[in-house]
Amino acid sequence: MRNWILGLLMLATPLLSPAAPQIRVAENNSEVVAAISTDEPTRIHLVGDRIKSIKKKTGDFTVSNDNKTGDIYITPMKTVNTRKTINLFVVSEKGMTYQLLLTKTDMPGGQVFIKNVGANADLAYQWEIKTPYKASAIRLYLSMSKGEHIPGYTVNLSSKIVELWDEAFVMREGTYSGANMVGEIYRITNTSDVKLVFEEREFNRKGVIGVKANKLSLAPDESTMVYVILDADKLARM
Repeated sequence: MRNWILGLLMLATPLLSPAAPQIRVAENNSEVVAAISTDEPTRIHLVGDRIKSIKKKTGDFTVSNDNKTGDIYITPMKTVNTRKTINLFVVSEKGMTYQLLLTKTDMPGGQVFIKNVGANADLAYQWEIKTPYKASAIRLYLSMSKGEHIPGYTVNLSSKIVELWDEAFVMREGTYSGANMVGEIYRITNTSDVKLVFEEREFNRKGVIGVKANKLSLAPDESTMVYVILDADKLARM
């Protein structure tokens, strides 16, 4: 009987082991939703990468850094008006940015592993660092204008109407998303009865590195392409 009971206890031992990590697959500039302990530290780990910095949005919590592994440990603080969800941005050493939406739950401290989709992030990062930052932005513009494949970049060719001017029809025709940069492709069509003149700076907004238009003056019904290069990290914080 004693041996039989001991055998049951041995079989039950794995049930007492720590919970498996929450594995989340994400891409650059995406949201990551996970549960964390209300009272104990939760480890946030980037698979194949390291956390460089964080930016708090909402929620009261403390953060400790592991400089050896590049991980962080988040522990919610007990305050009077405590929020159920913690919202923060995480920026990695490879230039990835993730928005973490962490729901506090009555559970032991655990682990959240964030895995960037495929090897694309590494490929894009390596392509970008071949040249200085501004030179890489120019390379991105040239590749987009020629419709070239860029290693590691995600290309989205879905169209979106942009309300910019009354005198023109503006369509965003696609985006190129990499590790540190995002490229946008716009088609501008003059819908008025007179010549349309515009400036590249009219496409400036937070995060813009550069803008290149094929033409800055359009006759009625004439179209042109505009290419906008943005800093992926600043774009994610907008």
